[in-house]
Amino acid sequence: MRPEESNDVTPVETQAAAHLVTAATIPVRDMACESCVEAIEEILGGLPGVEEVRVSLEEGRVQVRYDEGVVTSGRLADALRAERFEVGTPSTEVRK
Repeated sequence: MRPEESNDVTPVETQAAAHLVTAATIPVRDMACESCVEAIEEILGGLPGVEEVRVSLEEGRVQVRYDEGVVTSGRLADALRAERFEVGTPSTEVRK
Protein backbone atom coordinates (compact mmCIF):
# COMPACT_ATOMS: atom_id res chain seq x y z
CA MET A 1 0.00 0.00 0.00
CA ARG A 2 1.30 3.43 -0.86
CA PRO A 3 1.66 5.98 1.99
CA GLU A 4 -0.94 8.33 0.47
CA GLU A 5 -3.56 5.51 0.53
CA SER A 6 -2.80 4.89 4.17
CA ASN A 7 -3.41 8.57 5.02
CA ASP A 8 -6.91 8.40 3.53
CA VAL A 9 -7.96 5.76 6.07
CA THR A 10 -6.38 7.13 9.25
CA PRO A 11 -8.75 10.08 9.97
CA VAL A 12 -11.82 7.83 9.79
CA GLU A 13 -10.27 5.29 12.17
CA THR A 14 -9.26 8.05 14.59
CA GLN A 15 -12.74 9.58 14.57
CA ALA A 16 -14.44 6.24 15.22
CA ALA A 17 -12.11 5.51 18.13
CA ALA A 18 -13.14 8.78 19.84
CA HIS A 19 -16.62 7.41 20.63
CA LEU A 20 -16.77 5.27 23.74
CA VAL A 21 -19.60 3.01 24.74
CA THR A 22 -20.71 3.92 28.23
CA ALA A 23 -22.99 2.02 30.57
CA ALA A 24 -25.21 3.95 32.96
CA THR A 25 -27.39 2.70 35.79
CA ILE A 26 -30.24 5.07 36.54
CA PRO A 27 -32.39 4.65 39.66
CA VAL A 28 -36.11 5.14 38.94
CA ARG A 29 -38.15 5.26 42.15
CA ASP A 30 -41.71 5.26 40.88
CA MET A 31 -41.91 2.39 38.38
CA ALA A 32 -45.03 0.43 39.24
CA CYS A 33 -45.92 -1.87 36.34
CA GLU A 34 -45.02 -3.25 32.95
CA SER A 35 -46.47 -0.12 31.31
CA CYS A 36 -43.75 1.90 33.05
CA VAL A 37 -41.11 -0.54 31.78
CA GLU A 38 -42.38 -0.24 28.22
CA ALA A 39 -42.56 3.56 28.44
CA ILE A 40 -38.97 3.81 29.71
CA GLU A 41 -37.71 1.47 26.99
CA GLU A 42 -39.46 3.61 24.38
CA ILE A 43 -38.27 6.94 25.81
CA LEU A 44 -34.61 5.97 26.13
CA GLY A 45 -34.50 3.63 23.14
CA GLY A 46 -35.66 6.49 20.92
CA LEU A 47 -32.74 8.75 21.82
CA PRO A 48 -29.84 9.00 19.36
CA GLY A 49 -26.76 7.13 20.57
CA VAL A 50 -28.62 4.66 22.80
CA GLU A 51 -27.63 1.09 22.00
CA GLU A 52 -29.42 -0.95 24.68
CA VAL A 53 -31.96 -0.40 27.46
CA ARG A 54 -32.66 -2.89 30.26
CA VAL A 55 -35.30 -2.06 32.83
CA SER A 56 -35.58 -3.89 36.15
CA LEU A 57 -38.94 -3.22 37.73
CA GLU A 58 -38.01 -5.29 40.80
CA GLU A 59 -34.75 -3.42 41.43
CA GLY A 60 -36.09 -0.01 40.43
CA ARG A 61 -33.33 0.75 37.98
CA VAL A 62 -32.57 1.14 34.31
CA GLN A 63 -29.32 0.09 32.66
CA VAL A 64 -28.42 1.83 29.42
CA ARG A 65 -25.54 1.32 27.00
CA TYR A 66 -24.92 4.40 24.86
CA ASP A 67 -22.39 6.31 22.79
CA GLU A 68 -21.01 9.04 25.04
CA GLY A 69 -20.10 11.07 21.95
CA VAL A 70 -23.80 11.35 21.06
CA VAL A 71 -25.73 11.47 24.35
CA THR A 72 -24.89 11.91 28.04
CA SER A 73 -26.16 10.20 31.19
CA GLY A 74 -27.64 13.54 32.24
CA ARG A 75 -29.64 13.71 29.01
CA LEU A 76 -30.91 10.16 29.62
CA ALA A 77 -32.09 11.09 33.12
CA ASP A 78 -33.63 14.34 31.88
CA ALA A 79 -35.60 12.45 29.22
CA LEU A 80 -37.17 10.31 31.96
CA ARG A 81 -37.83 13.31 34.20
CA ALA A 82 -39.58 15.05 31.31
CA GLU A 83 -42.03 12.15 31.29
CA ARG A 84 -42.64 12.53 35.05
CA PHE A 85 -40.49 9.66 36.31
CA GLU A 86 -38.71 10.21 39.63
CA VAL A 87 -35.08 9.63 38.71
CA GLY A 88 -31.96 9.49 40.88
CA THR A 89 -28.39 10.32 39.89
CA PRO A 90 -27.00 8.02 37.19
CA SER A 91 -23.80 6.09 37.81
CA THR A 92 -21.63 5.45 34.76
CA GLU A 93 -18.90 3.12 33.58
CA VAL A 94 -16.95 3.70 30.37
CA ARG A 95 -16.36 0.64 28.20
CA LYS A 96 -14.25 0.34 25.09
